[in-house]
Amino acid sequence: MAHWIGEVLINNGCYTNFGMVKHTTNRINGKALVSVDESAVTAVEKSSNGKIGIMHATYAPQLTCPTSCPMYPKIFGDITDSDVRLHVQIQFAEIEARKIDALPADHNLRAHVVGDSSNSIAAGIIGDAMVRYEARSTNGSLAYTYTHAWDEPYNVPESDWHGARVLASCETDEQITRARSLGYACEWTYDEHESQKVHERDGIKVLPCPNNFNKDVTCAMCMKCADLPLLKARNWAIGLAIHGAKIKACKAIAAKQR
Repeated sequence: MAHWIGEVLINNGCYTNFGMVKHTTNRINGKALVSVDESAVTAVEKSSNGKIGIMHATYAPQLTCPTSCPMYPKIFGDITDSDVRLHVQIQFAEIEARKIDALPADHNLRAHVVGDSSNSIAAGIIGDAMVRYEARSTNGSLAYTYTHAWDEPYNVPESDWHGARVLASCETDEQITRARSLGYACEWTYDEHESQKVHERDGIKVLPCPNNFNKDVTCAMCMKCADLPLLKARNWAIGLAIHGAKIKACKAIAAKQR
């Protein structure tokens, strides 16, 4: 069977490898693995993504993501040389930052719906662009994103994002404790919610994502993930029940924990 460069051969539950987002992901992966091309990063004004709602969004290649993420897929033609990968990730961060700078700061921004910043240099580049975005907004628009790069072996602290609104993506209570030691507020991905209200789960106070209970409540309407002062002051973690390929994601998380 023939495969296209950038095609996801084995997905491990990442929601970006399913449904309509899969087409975008495979397209930008393919472009990125051929060359460092501006078109491999997409910036969308007033995205129609059903979950995030009406806000601006950027999409970067999955090779910008940490391979330590339990849901990182097997991609045909993926870059495995760590030095080359680092160099390419920084170049794509520069492209994404330029595209963030080109967006009108009139709506909230979700940076890399697909993608991440897997090293301190890339994190600083994207973080600076997110901070600039908020600074030039005249209506209080916010920019936020998530990262798995806080964890080993990357160990990117929150400070390396230069003041941007970034949540550490976690899969266990132990990870949340470690991520908080690096300065982060956290998002916790798990199988199912235990309650729709703020509650304690394995010793962690959890604020469940309302979209998991009511699809009409979009990220643009809620924006609690961007309210880092609130999350840190109340010691809350955003709770996110697995969406997309639930069985595969649960297996990937369980395998990583083992």
